[in-house]
Amino acid sequence: MAYTHFDATKPTPVAKTITQMADDMRANLMALRDQIISAAGFENWPATPAGGTNEQPATITYSNGTERWRKSITWGSTGGADGNPTQIVYEYSSNSGSSYDTVRTKTISWNSDGTWAGTTWS
Repeated sequence: MAYTHFDATKPTPVAKTITQMADDMRANLMALRDQIISAAGFENWPATPAGGTNEQPATITYSNGTERWRKSITWGSTGGADGNPTQIVYEYSSNSGSSYDTVRTKTISWNSDGTWAGTTWS
């Protein structure tokens, strides 16, 4: 199962059949759905932490039927990042967690005094 990101160049009605255009539109709508949900919409789904500690779980899995969103969190251990998340990988599963596809990754920077310095997405 490969995750399909939003593609602003699709659908292209000149070069595609109606079925191909419908497939492109469906993939783009699902990508838009995932962008909205990964922006915190799934936070209302039941969550299960795993790994790490209660204060710093390694993963948090949100589930709603067969759909799952998982946040895999890397915690800083030195300097201003100590005790703060430094990277969060957002992953999606449509098969009850049998496999996950990475949707996006958030990297968080911290100043030496432990204050937030910035965030980048990839």
